[in-house]
Amino acid sequence: MGRIGILTHHYVKNYGAFLQAYALTRVVGELSGEPVCLVNYINSYHLLRNIIHVVRFRRGKDDWSNYCQRLRQCATLARFEKTLPRTQRVRSGAQIDGLGLDRLIIGSDEVWDFEDYGYAPVKFGCGVERTPLAVYAPSVGRSTHWETLPPQIQASLKRMEHLSSRDAGTDAFVRAMTGRTPLRVLDPALLYDYEAEVRQAENPYRNRPYLLVYDCKLTEAQIREVRAYAGERGWLILGAGEQAPWYDGSTTNLTPWEWVSMFRYAQAVITGTFHGAVFSVKFRKNFVAYPTEQNRINKISSLLADIGLTERIISDPSGLLPTLESDMGPGKQWERVEELKQQSLDYLRQLCGRGVRT
Repeated sequence: MGRIGILTHHYVKNYGAFLQAYALTRVVGELSGEPVCLVNYINSYHLLRNIIHVVRFRRGKDDWSNYCQRLRQCATLARFEKTLPRTQRVRSGAQIDGLGLDRLIIGSDEVWDFEDYGYAPVKFGCGVERTPLAVYAPSVGRSTHWETLPPQIQASLKRMEHLSSRDAGTDAFVRAMTGRTPLRVLDPALLYDYEAEVRQAENPYRNRPYLLVYDCKLTEAQIREVRAYAGERGWLILGAGEQAPWYDGSTTNLTPWEWVSMFRYAQAVITGTFHGAVFSVKFRKNFVAYPTEQNRINKISSLLADIGLTERIISDPSGLLPTLESDMGPGKQWERVEELKQQSLDYLRQLCGRGVRT
């Protein structure tokens, strides 16, 4: 097996997007023993919308100090993005064929969300005629209207030898498009340990107990409850790459490794995002997932159903603290995570031409 390329949202200024891309390049590189690079395909409109979202001033949420930190955060993420191994810039499937790759792996992340700004037929393999195609842990995100897709997308999916998915919605999409059931695999962040990177990170709160809150839309009543809960235990309340007036410290402009470190050393986690749940599971933290957008609800529900932790996701605001107080402890959920991790690694070994470990 020669050089492998990975096509994903590597240019998105978001911690989860960077960390999944980094993890997949590292894991595939270790399994294959060959050079791995990100295929430098960029949807310019998607990038523009992402940057606007990141750098906009949010009235009622940002003060000028925090806003400046958010601008620095965007620059930090851009700097780390440049450390990822990338090909020359390409703009079509034909140019991807011209890279001379021995395999193109599409994924992970919401590369198949065709109702999002990041939609591009090439992310389904369209126009890639000579390079062997496979997918790892793609997601359709919020997309549901599959009948609107052009026929070449269905044709491209049908000719893929290896199909996998990250969630139930993507399973349904693949079955509808190909008549096949994809293999369920884990997000790349659950395959890579990040321990060497975390040792490089500066975390001034590492030796102080804290409750981590990550991108979760809490009501004023919930905020009061959470503050009382943390106060009774002598815990600080901190964010991960974000700031709120009720947090006890500013942690907006973090490097990706510092962001991971915030999860690694937290006492417990409250989150509303998929990757917040992923890193809570990864470090076996007591956590509660309280997503308030359907897209996030779908993704988190699917992940937690896969590993037997559905009780950690709530829809009723009153369930926040009771769920956080309940101890997950040792159990079959961790055995299930290890089973899925092995299944995911075996699938990647096949893509790398290494066979399945027995």
